[in-house]
Amino acid sequence: MGDAVEDIIQESLIAIHAARHTYLSERPIGPWVYAICQNRMIDHLRRTKRHQAIAIDDETMDLFATDEISHSSDKSDLDRDERINQIENAMARLPADQRRLVTLLKIEDKSVREVAAMTGMSESAVKVSAHRAYQKIRKWIGV
Repeated sequence: MGDAVEDIIQESLIAIHAARHTYLSERPIGPWVYAICQNRMIDHLRRTKRHQAIAIDDETMDLFATDEISHSSDKSDLDRDERINQIENAMARLPADQRRLVTLLKIEDKSVREVAAMTGMSESAVKVSAHRAYQKIRKWIGV
């Protein structure tokens, strides 16, 4: 992770300081500190996540050249397209504020903290509103 390690450590120390009131002295401090540091690491990875293209050689492509797999692939593409349409329709039915939260959290892959800062909502409010939106979407698409 290169230069980011120092930033993550600093963010972790700040988070530990900010959350010190949540520490229960009768419990071990190690797991509490570890959880905070792990969350800062996850936040960093979400902010810097990149998709990598994987090259597939001709030999590998030949493995998937049979008609049987092509037909099942066509069917799964149709199922996938149908599912995408269902989700898009469900998203359109959501109130604008919930639609924005789902877009920021799931499509733009922002952290709850980032979304809270962007929207002016508390982190708890973001989680609750997003959860309610997810429930509606699941109900509407039959999952």
